[in-house]
Amino acid sequence: MKSAGIWIWGLHSVEACVECHPERILEIQVERDAKIGPDARLRSLARQAGLKVSEVPRLPRFSEEARPQGVAARIRSFPVQSASDYFEGESDEGAGQWVLLDRIQDPRNFGAILRSAAAFGVRGVFFGTRDQSPVTATVAVASAGQVFRIPLIEVSNLGTICRRFEEAGSALFTLDMGGRDLETALD
Repeated sequence: MKSAGIWIWGLHSVEACVECHPERILEIQVERDAKIGPDARLRSLARQAGLKVSEVPRLPRFSEEARPQGVAARIRSFPVQSASDYFEGESDEGAGQWVLLDRIQDPRNFGAILRSAAAFGVRGVFFGTRDQSPVTATVAVASAGQVFRIPLIEVSNLGTICRRFEEAGSALFTLDMGGRDLETALD
């Protein structure tokens, strides 16, 4: 019997995990007759990381909504860290941009925000624990694999993180679905 793990799927998600966190991968499977399937880059990255890519007749069934693109990987866990671990490794917390998320409940929205954050070069994404979508395979797919490339920091109190950034001299900007238009708010 195989040990537990989390299945991720989609070419970008699996490639990003192989490239950035190969130590988290338990196995990689590709569907023998997939229409898209893995490209030579995935196979090369896996080989360089010492990982085996197994061809299977069919991938495991993930969910009704999953479009696995003929490739999947079983991983130990997602690369989520605590704030203390994150800041311990940071040399200059005052420079750069971060995103703080509070109560993003839809995993696709969470993934899309991570994808955008990575495109804008943020240094990390902090997210709360209350009413928040956890990091899941759906988040990984929606983020196009950025969940493995950008630091994800789970915190129980976002207010503490805000105060830490304010004390470091960082400017804070917030967006609120029910908030006022930025132009009128600045008048």
